Amino acid sequence: MKLTLLTLVLAASAALCSLCANPPSPSSLRLEVKPERHAVQSESSDIAVQISVTGAKVTAKERVPINLAIVLDRSGSMSGAKLEKAKQAACMAVEQLSSKDRVAVIIYDNEAEVLVPSQPASNPDAIKAKISRIETGGGTGLYAGVKLGGEQLDENLKKMKVNRVLLLSDGLANEGPSTPRDLANLGKRLLADGITTSTIGLGDDYNEDLMVALAEAGGANYYYVKDTEKLPEIFLSELGELKSIVARNVKIVITCPEGVTPVEIIGHPEVIFKGQSAVIVLSGIYSEQNRYFFLRCQSGQKRESSDVVQVKMVYDDESTGSSRNLDASAKVTFTGSTVESEKSIEPEVAKKLAITRNSLAKDEAIRLADAGKPKEAAEVLSKQASVNSGLPAAAKSDQLDIENKKLETRSAELKSSGSFSKSSRKEVQYENFQDKYQKR
Repeated sequence: MKLTLLTLVLAASAALCSLCANPPSPSSLRLEVKPERHAVQSESSDIAVQISVTGAKVTAKERVPINLAIVLDRSGSMSGAKLEKAKQAACMAVEQLSSKDRVAVIIYDNEAEVLVPSQPASNPDAIKAKISRIETGGGTGLYAGVKLGGEQLDENLKKMKVNRVLLLSDGLANEGPSTPRDLANLGKRLLADGITTSTIGLGDDYNEDLMVALAEAGGANYYYVKDTEKLPEIFLSELGELKSIVARNVKIVITCPEGVTPVEIIGHPEVIFKGQSAVIVLSGIYSEQNRYFFLRCQSGQKRESSDVVQVKMVYDDESTGSSRNLDASAKVTFTGSTVESEKSIEPEVAKKLAITRNSLAKDEAIRLADAGKPKEAAEVLSKQASVNSGLPAAAKSDQLDIENKKLETRSAELKSSGSFSKSSRKEVQYENFQDKYQKR
């Protein structure tokens, strides 16, 4: 008996020493689950909960190699300053790569062609020389350009590489498949292979629905650029993001307990609940990036306190190369007091929720305007501005104040002209993309 006890003590001591000598590495991600308000009014049917994922700050010098395909529009409309600035931006991006990275350059007009086959970025001067000789051509075979970019990356896909297509275009796709659905399906196929796609729309004549659809399905970024001078900054921003990845293959499982009815992930109709659970999949999280989602649910168990959601997140930690998981949950209490409910508001959560709901109103206004119903679209924007003005002080922010002024301005535009201008529509789409994916 004494021997057994001594053995157990020694084993425990050894385990403790091992932990002290080799403490577990800190997680690359942080998971938080917070209700918009901790005390919900008993008669209220809706409960909003924020599910937030934040990437740790990258401090290590070592990073995952990048596998990049730059896809440039050289159609006739790109002549002049547009093409020159695009070439400059592409050259700057090549300069930022190391010999461990790979890069391919694809150009397209009526047809797509490989200007620089995928290769290590060990001879940037030779690559830049080819880019500098690009000249304008004919139409806009955007689909073929992206597809060819994906094929160049596909030849060198490796588990420990970040693979991205970076597309720039200033015009309407008029060669080959050209609908938002066509491009979204292509983006989904590339993402399934581990390739993300970012899109840059230049000027006011491109199809923003198409570029947004491709970027959303491709799991990366969308940019609306009116000023060509900003192109180099955007290209460098893309590379900065790619260099700072901290986690990949992120899977967030959201489960509501019995008695709580999940309604939706607000603003994400693509996330569908099956019974009590839904899954959100993210291709990657980057240094200090914050991604959040809002669960809207309803509780039939209006007792004093109720669990409303459990969240489990599984991901590949880039710093350790291992799979890790995190868990979090949220509960609310029920009250008959409006004052108590408003006192329990989480200000930062409420502010973000207000911006999210604002974006939904702008999406609806675009849909109505496109359907030839400008008065109804204007009314949606005006009504949303009124809703924002009536929010509790804890939910208001400087950003929302700015948004409110824009809502009124765009409502007036719709009433006076009967439609959004090209630039206004693109600005609304761009703002909504940024808000949906927390880019500003």
